Amino acid sequence: MRWVILTVALIVLIAFSVKAQFQWGKSYLNAYAQSLSPGDNGSLYVAGSFNDSISLDSYKFKAAHLYSNFICKYDAGGKVLWATQLKGDSDNGISALTSDSKGNLYVTVYFFGKLFFHGDTLDATGLEQGGFLLIKYDSEGELLWKKDVSYGDKIDFTQQIQLDAMGNVYLLKSDLSNNLYKTRLLKFSANGNLIWSSVISGQTSGGDGFFMGIIMTVDNEENIHIEGDFFGPMASIGDLSYADNAKPHIIVNCNLTGNPQSIFPIGRLPDFRSGYGLTSDAFGNLYNATIRSDDHTFLRKFDKGGNEIWSLKGTGLDGSDTYLGNSNLELDERGDIFLAGHIYSPFTIGNTKFNKQFGISTFVLKFSNQGDLIWAVQGQNENYDQATLLGRDLDTGSIYMGGMANSDGAQFGEVTLEGSNSQNYLFFLRLGDADYKPLQLNAGRDTTLCPGSSYLLKANGFQNYLWQDNSQDSLFTANSPGVYTVAGIDYLGNFHYDTVTIKPCFEATIPNVITPNGDALNDNFVVNRDLFKELRLIIYNRWGKEVYSTGDYQNNWRGDGVSSGVYFYKLIGDDKSIFRGWLQVIKEDF
Repeated sequence: MRWVILTVALIVLIAFSVKAQFQWGKSYLNAYAQSLSPGDNGSLYVAGSFNDSISLDSYKFKAAHLYSNFICKYDAGGKVLWATQLKGDSDNGISALTSDSKGNLYVTVYFFGKLFFHGDTLDATGLEQGGFLLIKYDSEGELLWKKDVSYGDKIDFTQQIQLDAMGNVYLLKSDLSNNLYKTRLLKFSANGNLIWSSVISGQTSGGDGFFMGIIMTVDNEENIHIEGDFFGPMASIGDLSYADNAKPHIIVNCNLTGNPQSIFPIGRLPDFRSGYGLTSDAFGNLYNATIRSDDHTFLRKFDKGGNEIWSLKGTGLDGSDTYLGNSNLELDERGDIFLAGHIYSPFTIGNTKFNKQFGISTFVLKFSNQGDLIWAVQGQNENYDQATLLGRDLDTGSIYMGGMANSDGAQFGEVTLEGSNSQNYLFFLRLGDADYKPLQLNAGRDTTLCPGSSYLLKANGFQNYLWQDNSQDSLFTANSPGVYTVAGIDYLGNFHYDTVTIKPCFEATIPNVITPNGDALNDNFVVNRDLFKELRLIIYNRWGKEVYSTGDYQNNWRGDGVSSGVYFYKLIGDDKSIFRGWLQVIKEDF
């Protein structure tokens, strides 16, 4: 395996797509993509399967059976940091993978026969469904814990792993137990302790149907949303009745203990095919990507109640439907949406046309939260390349994608992968987003406030705010000096803070009497210099004659050279601001 950066490339379809550029890529012959997840410090975790052998930089593995599986961690530049292999005497695989903000890695593994795992031998010999494990590694690849999560007696597989903001782990599984298909939802603590398990099973009038969850997302309130299909004449899920048999593709909304609370339909069969795209934002909205829909819709946004906010349609250049394979979704802090997949025929989004000169073509699209296309990139390679995986690095804003290709030197921008027309190979790519800038909250500059006045603070850069008094408007009226703090909440639920300090106004701190008598009380003419780097002072007597001046006043004038009486001052700040007033000097006769 090697990767090469070339100096020429053109996969860009539209002018503004120069905002996205492929940075590096990896390819492996006779290997297959299974899962990826961005890690800590711009790193990337990947999982895949291979036959015969595979070389991951200095890590070289041989298949113990027909297929073996590996987990690998790359740094932000594409260098392998560590890798491990799953070994057994029969087939095994990795069905899901994700990581947390500390770089800890969560993996689900299925195996048949014996699995030789970190010094242990796990035996699923004779089990028709095999064995299943939930595993946690630290960022260095050290095993922290493993849990047996086998349930079904005939079919048992994991669809997805998700984490919530507290580090809890959610597992979406489907299994066949006692001849009944079930969708099972499990919640574990970050230490691997089972918190609860819930079965999301559908009931039909004839008893021969079932609900299969395909993908899930966990929102900021720990509600779980499951997208899936109902097979057979649908009647209910839990206590929720549902009678629209024409649209059996649904989203089931569960509370924080995994109990279904509501259902809403999103498509009908046979023309509707679910994708792999479902995510939520911090404000309860859901985003759904589909492979194919009956009305050409491929991307939609719903509110909390399941009401469609907007939808995007894509059609073939001849007006026909277009099959968008494996539509993967990611959301960034601004609410922009990233969609990756592959097309089987040319298609259009609005006025933007996507051509397909060869077999299957990979694409990555970026949309605003209002559904406007921002940029797009597409692979144009001999035979085919198809994206099946997508992830976004929160630290750098870069996009990671993975999939399969069958082209002699597949080209993605300036990156060309080593490959073959006669063999399938796995690829991973890093895509830079030139639009990415860290969000910054600005509530205004520090200032001063005079008695009887108010100051309007204006927070900007976000859509949702929280001030120290729990008010949520972007505007806040300060009626007195103090420290004011506001938090901006981004679409991923992260809090960004800014603080404005308001001090008593300069005029309010200027004394109008000094008594230079040596008692250390009001001996000097003292003003607040914190607002200025330099401050010029001029003192005049009542006839307008200058009796004292200095270019950078240090609060050290004590009426030197003048007698008791009323004088007038003029203060000039380095920002050209001018303050005038009167000052009485009271001296004792000694």
